[in-house]
Amino acid sequence: MEEENASLLEKKSPLTNLFTSSNIKDETIAIIGGTGKTGKWCVKGCIQRGAKVKVLCRNPDKLKRIYATLWKAGENKMLTYDKVVTSGQLKIIKGNLPIGKKGEKVDGKNYTIAASDKQMDSLKQLVNGKTYVMSFLGMDPKNHAPICRPGIEAIMKAVQKSEGKQKPKIMIMSSIVLLDSYAQGKAAWGCCGCIGSFMRWKFLRLVFDDMEAAEQYAIENRSTMGLDVCLLRATVLGDKSNYYLDYTTTEPKYYIVKSDELNRVKMNIDRQHVVQCFLDAISDNKQTNNKNFSNCEWSLFDL
Repeated sequence: MEEENASLLEKKSPLTNLFTSSNIKDETIAIIGGTGKTGKWCVKGCIQRGAKVKVLCRNPDKLKRIYATLWKAGENKMLTYDKVVTSGQLKIIKGNLPIGKKGEKVDGKNYTIAASDKQMDSLKQLVNGKTYVMSFLGMDPKNHAPICRPGIEAIMKAVQKSEGKQKPKIMIMSSIVLLDSYAQGKAAWGCCGCIGSFMRWKFLRLVFDDMEAAEQYAIENRSTMGLDVCLLRATVLGDKSNYYLDYTTTEPKYYIVKSDELNRVKMNIDRQHVVQCFLDAISDNKQTNNKNFSNCEWSLFDL
């Protein structure tokens, strides 16, 4: 099975086999969206690989409740919530990001959703002294309110103003079917692209517009702001029942492709596998001095 997987990785992406899932104990990582469906797994993965973590959280008690659900029985005896908080490996910064109004359209020419001084202060406290900032902001399918565009702008401004000469690298979870990955999304999400087109332009148009505006802001401003921003675009996110990925594993559960790759795409990816890619990208950059995850856009699919 291992030989078969290695063969698949080689065929699907020349980059994936560069990864080594080592510990990242000398990294300090800030997480936004750490109580969300995907971001919560990043909290586990960072802790399991030994990184020091800070999480922006409106309600710290919520993170404590969620943390206990991330491990199968008996898996985290040495990494319980109380232990990692007491040791300083996990810290909570109380705060939140700016959010638009219900159903509000994202208009780049007349954009007025800005972070408050209090929100910016919390963000600066979160990102100061970190080596990476990871954003798992998602869509709001219920209210269709802008989340990603105002959030990414606030994050990038906070990192730009952070202390120290070396600014933390920013890694953002986004989605395929945006900007130059539109054709890829249509190919991955349905026969003749009908499902992808319906999702993008009809049913969830406002939330995809919000994510696309966030991508545009990041791409257009990362160089002028002196920041390193990587966009990792996931296909449709899923969760397997009673599945707990061991983030110390050396076997990638995903593969990555450029946005113009259409022949190897798939409908789904597990949220835990998205997080594995985020963490492997850190190891990849650190161990090989690789530039594949520097000011870039990659698309993620399940192996």
